[in-house]
Amino acid sequence: MKLVVTIDTEEDNMAHYNAVDNHLENIEQIPNLQKVFDRYGVKPTYLVTYPVASDAKSAAVLRGILARGGCEIGMHCHSWNTPPFNEEKPIQKRDTMLCNLDKDMVHAKLSTLHEKIQNSFGITPVSFRAGRFGFGPATAASLVKLGYRIDSSVTPFMSWKKNQGPDFSEFYPDPFRFSPQGLAHKETDGPLLEVPVTIGFLQSDFTAANQRLKALERPFARRLHIAGILGRLGLLNRIWLSPEIASADEMIRLAKRMQKNGYPVINLTFHSTSLRRRSGPFVKTRTDEQAFSQKIDTFLKYAFDSGWESVSLKEFEDSVNLYKAYSKVSESIPGHTLLTSSHCDSREETPKPGIFGSDRGLQQGIKDLFPQRFKGPLKRSFQNILQSLNYRSSACRAFGARESIRNAAYVVFVCKGNICRSPFAAHALHRILSLDSVRIESCGLDVDRQMPSPPEAVKAAGKFGVDLSAHLSKGISDCDMKGADLIVPMEYYQLSRIVEMFPEYRGKTLLLRQFAPFPHNVFCNIYDPYGGSKSEYTRCFTLINKSLRGVAFYMSSAGDIR
Repeated sequence: MKLVVTIDTEEDNMAHYNAVDNHLENIEQIPNLQKVFDRYGVKPTYLVTYPVASDAKSAAVLRGILARGGCEIGMHCHSWNTPPFNEEKPIQKRDTMLCNLDKDMVHAKLSTLHEKIQNSFGITPVSFRAGRFGFGPATAASLVKLGYRIDSSVTPFMSWKKNQGPDFSEFYPDPFRFSPQGLAHKETDGPLLEVPVTIGFLQSDFTAANQRLKALERPFARRLHIAGILGRLGLLNRIWLSPEIASADEMIRLAKRMQKNGYPVINLTFHSTSLRRRSGPFVKTRTDEQAFSQKIDTFLKYAFDSGWESVSLKEFEDSVNLYKAYSKVSESIPGHTLLTSSHCDSREETPKPGIFGSDRGLQQGIKDLFPQRFKGPLKRSFQNILQSLNYRSSACRAFGARESIRNAAYVVFVCKGNICRSPFAAHALHRILSLDSVRIESCGLDVDRQMPSPPEAVKAAGKFGVDLSAHLSKGISDCDMKGADLIVPMEYYQLSRIVEMFPEYRGKTLLLRQFAPFPHNVFCNIYDPYGGSKSEYTRCFTLINKSLRGVAFYMSSAGDIR
């Protein structure tokens, strides 16, 4: 699967619709963002507005990245600040949607911005996104005249009718070609390639999920907030592949679903204004800034580890053209008609009659209602049960073995990345114990560079009086495992890896959760909340804290415990 990253690179006062006096402080944050992209081999497409292309300092920032081949520059037209303007008519909110302007004004604005980008960056842009996703037939005709090849204005399963914009609620997140007449006129050999923003469902059948969501958007269902209830239950989840709206976990789950459903590309998108607090509506505080950056890093690391290929919009279109040329030679290639006139091909979400959008019947429809709510958690719970039984069956894990840690003077907590669970445990045990003689450290099994704790973890840890704001991760080689009296991993697989690396440490390696009070000690694993919400970190730290009370009980007398 290919990964496209598109950034609406624009002025600070997002959604204020000012023709002049547009500040651009957020552009100063792009070099730091680009470092993250470079680390994971990502080539983003910066879609720039007229104020950005017109500002010498902002253009210089992007030109430097472009010169070394680190990005693509495309066009992003905000109708309210792109000349020419109608001097006799002040900008109306309706006119902020490009699709509501007459065709001559649309072409004049696109031509002006196109020329400005050419002059500022020394390139001829070929990719485009309409401001506020307001793409219309006149936009398509003008783009073809100007030589554009790719558009990325479609937001699948979304309607902007309430904002006097287009309705994309029947579009799917797969790419397709279309004619100069507009998005409704799909053609196998159309001059424009649409690469939609990735919006989809965590449920497998996109068609059925979309039908349910549209039914729940009726007034009666809206008043009862049924869609929100189903979302919290994991039964109906529409997700944007955007760190402005979704958590890292949600983005990863959506990307996995897109891959399972056979989509060839995913399009991660956000606004440059989210790189700087108070420049846009999504990021308002320094903590929000850190959380936003962390979500991008988490998702890109997952994409990198998964082996997905990162391409710019133009590079994706080039690969489509190459594929099409090859398919003419060999029509036996599977998926030959992928980018044809239909927005649904042979994938699972192909529309079919029936309440569940499928002719597989009621049984399959009901099954599709519960894909993530049950399948994922049940699989992990079953694994937890088996590992817990295996852990308990070992003689060295007997309850009496815990007595041997009473005189432990050096404790090492271990987790995967040493950014949330193990450092929290180490700091929290310091607070619980009043024994200055006990040395407590933490480390991670998979640490390749120093990383801070995620903002969500720092916030959640603060509730327990633990400060992780200055923490930097370290690997297992940075701890004296041989000298440790007690090694405490968080999960069974971590214990297994430690014992495999150091068989002689088996007797002093015990899982943290076994020290928790009943019934919390029935299972053996404390799972990683990384990439989740603040509440997930809080639940994890609560369980760790309960377990640490048991550790402290065996390490000191009751009077020594706060």
